[in-house]
Amino acid sequence: MTSAPAPQRIGAPRTLHHRLILIDGKTAFVLGQSFKDLATRAHTSLVRIPPDAGKLKIEAYELMWSSATAL
Repeated sequence: MTSAPAPQRIGAPRTLHHRLILIDGKTAFVLGQSFKDLATRAHTSLVRIPPDAGKLKIEAYELMWSSATAL
């Protein structure tokens, strides 16, 4: 089984946060460290953002995504 490649876009500098995970436009999680340093220096946490705050994060990132340049 093959799957289509994930869509990629280039956003404006300093607009994206590399500690955030968004799932299906409904759930948001935040990491205590960046992905590149994940657990290399210390333990970290993955925390689900409460639905009301998560909704705001998702809306903000959807706006960034829609204004980014498709590759």
